[in-house]
Amino acid sequence: MKASGRLTDQNARWLLPAPLYHAASPVLIRAGGLWDGGGAPLVRLELMNVGLWTIRAVTLGVQPLGPEGEALGLELPVRWHGLSVNRDGLFGSRREIALPVETAECFRVRVLRVDYAEGSPWLCDEAFAPLPFFRTLEEAYGDPRAAEQFRVRYGPDCVYAPAEAGDLWQCSCGGVNRRAENSCRGCRRVRSALMGVSRETLLEESESRLRNEARLEQEEKHSARKGLKRLLLILGVALPLLILAIGLYMTVPAQLERQRGYEAAQRQLALGQYDEAAASFRALGDYKDSALLAEKRVPYLRALDLMHRAEENDAASLLLIGRSRSELDEETTPAMLLYGAAAELLRSLGDYEDSAALAEQCETKIWEAGESLRLEAYEQAEALLEEGRYSAARAAFLAMDGFADSEEQAVEAVYRKAMGLFALMERYDVRGVFAQISLEPGGTSRFSLSEEKALRLGSRCVADFRAACGEDLSDVTLSDTPAEGLLPYADCVKALLESLEGYGESAEALERIEEITDYTKEFTMLCEAGDLQGALSWLESYEGDFADREGWEETLRAYLPFCDRWSLYQGDATLLPLTVGVNETCSAFRARVLIRDGEAVLRLTAEDPGDCLVDLRAELGSTDFRREDEALYLAAISGADRFAYMKYGGSGKLLSSCEYRRSQ
Repeated sequence: MKASGRLTDQNARWLLPAPLYHAASPVLIRAGGLWDGGGAPLVRLELMNVGLWTIRAVTLGVQPLGPEGEALGLELPVRWHGLSVNRDGLFGSRREIALPVETAECFRVRVLRVDYAEGSPWLCDEAFAPLPFFRTLEEAYGDPRAAEQFRVRYGPDCVYAPAEAGDLWQCSCGGVNRRAENSCRGCRRVRSALMGVSRETLLEESESRLRNEARLEQEEKHSARKGLKRLLLILGVALPLLILAIGLYMTVPAQLERQRGYEAAQRQLALGQYDEAAASFRALGDYKDSALLAEKRVPYLRALDLMHRAEENDAASLLLIGRSRSELDEETTPAMLLYGAAAELLRSLGDYEDSAALAEQCETKIWEAGESLRLEAYEQAEALLEEGRYSAARAAFLAMDGFADSEEQAVEAVYRKAMGLFALMERYDVRGVFAQISLEPGGTSRFSLSEEKALRLGSRCVADFRAACGEDLSDVTLSDTPAEGLLPYADCVKALLESLEGYGESAEALERIEEITDYTKEFTMLCEAGDLQGALSWLESYEGDFADREGWEETLRAYLPFCDRWSLYQGDATLLPLTVGVNETCSAFRARVLIRDGEAVLRLTAEDPGDCLVDLRAELGSTDFRREDEALYLAAISGADRFAYMKYGGSGKLLSSCEYRRSQ
């Protein structure tokens, strides 16, 4: 390994076959070896600072190994302190580490700890791996002609083959750079230009160059010989031949000038000066492959450069494509714009090398970046939803244009807000409460109720109304007159739930609202139970709207006379029990009128043993109570305030009757 002259001593017992490195390490083990030390074998290492900060101390772990690579003893910790090594600085080669095992044939080494001038140390507990760095051009290409042509292209100071590994890349000048650095810190050569050259291309260029140089040399010699002859025979040579000779002398320097221009354009390309390189190649016309380089190779390498910059999401590189940071928004990243520009260049190159495949790769990267942004936005919207910021979450989900289940999640945001508002209806009588519910981000939902209503609902009601919207803005006003635009609270919640079209438990909640807001239910239950006096009292005290209030009051008053306890006054005491086939006497009974299912039922219940039960029915509002089977039974209140019960035959003939009077 020719990483360092000081550590390639031929007397070394063993040398590291390649530089060693671990991802994100600030130190590269550039070279190392094992020497005889007159007893204990000695380890020498050369380290390089590839980090960003000044190194003050380094702790290594050196493991002696046997001839088969087996461990000989424990790993030896070695600490070097008192250092002051900046970026790219080399250190350690003059330090010798004595191994405690004389039979060691080689060793394993790694960096355990790096201490900086400031800040926390870098720590590592993993093995360091070999890197393909510091291979000379000759070693890498296996042909001195390719190595020489590389130097013709990129400059005579090029020694090493460019290489990439992990988060580092090595320039041909020997500089080691971080992955984020697109050009070499030392010579400013551009990574994409160096990495884009192949051995075959170099050999083709070398052969072409050598042929041209040989031809020029031959032409130069031939021209020189012809010139000498012409000087000797000048008096006998025609003037046109002299002019031709002068032209040949002028042609040779021009060819050399074009070669120098070609090499200069190659160097511009290596330095990432794409516009200048393209112009230089075009100026050379049809010289060698200048036209191809100008039209294809330069934009191809420029596209590779943009792709590398896109990998780093480098906003500063937007200037290279005529864009700026101000064009970025929540749906665009620097990488997307850079990949887009690279894809456009590559598509313009047609089938040149792998341009089509790289263009597709750029488009895939743009899509992936967009998906990543949408996923991030989705997660942010989910966080808003969990925080109870329902309106903002809904807007965020709707803005995703159907990404994942964003549309359903937008409905979920409305659902959670609606169910929170619905829960208050289970707790409070919301009659007299008015509202306007906002689903706009930053919008305020408004509630209004009178002070008297708030007092009836209790001290917590105002806070509960504010909290019903989660973390969305809400405002509660205590006023006898609701502001313009506010609707009854129940109507607002129903409209919100109806907009969900059965999502979740919204349908069940709507059914429950119908029950909750049926404020006349108590009246209905009193009527169905036959407590008509209670129903009349409820109706007289009810302050809300009630359909046909007067008609109901009249109906209840018409039925109230039937509702009492009655004792036998005269007539057949068995008539009432015989109606249901019971051969008993009924001296007293209790009567009630039950109003249900659109009709009135007069229910007579015997108080004497036997408990006979007779139901007579009438249309709602009518007092014509009757029961029909084989005979017709009628019940009525007579003018003397007597309860008359009669049985008629099929021909309409009165068969039997009895009268009861109110019990004292």
